Amino acid sequence: MRNFDKAVLRIDESLRDWFKPHTDKRTGKRFKGWVNCRTGGPCSSKSKGGKYPVCRPTHAQCKPIKHKMHKKKGHARVQWKESALQENLGYKISDKFTDLPDSPPHGFWVTKNGKFIVVSRMFGHDEALNTLYPEIAQGEQIGGSRLQMKALQAGLIRMAKLGNTNTYGLTYHPLHATSAAKKTAKDIASFYNMGLQDDFEGY
Repeated sequence: MRNFDKAVLRIDESLRDWFKPHTDKRTGKRFKGWVNCRTGGPCSSKSKGGKYPVCRPTHAQCKPIKHKMHKKKGHARVQWKESALQENLGYKISDKFTDLPDSPPHGFWVTKNGKFIVVSRMFGHDEALNTLYPEIAQGEQIGGSRLQMKALQAGLIRMAKLGNTNTYGLTYHPLHATSAAKKTAKDIASFYNMGLQDDFEGY
């Protein structure tokens, strides 16, 4: 038999396997199509069982792979919180002072657990929130006072240079800012030999 005829025969057999009715081993119902070797039912990405389906044309062809079914492979899920350093548009959340720039930047956001976000330019505070905290920035206008208030209510501390002085001004909510966040803000100011204006100190 010529190679072409063999190929046509294989295609024909595959089509017969596809359209041949099978019996779902769980429900007893008849179905057409490939078999999900995990469940014995029809092959579908929505198959019950929570595992990625392993599909073959017939029940018989499931037997050789029964003991070596593999889970779906892919990239690990990306965490969209501050559990890891997140980089996007130049902003990232860090707890390493080695990540601080050599010269004092325009400002920072300091998180409740004492990590920081470098803000290198004016109006960058809102941009950083929009990038790293979409749940805070959602529905709020960049540059609006409500956006900053929501960040402060979430426990973040805003640090920003006061004009051309060597002083960082702190803005935070006295009831929501943590001692860890305040300590990091003071440590950052000390790192750059900058003063720190805290109008809420003592609250």
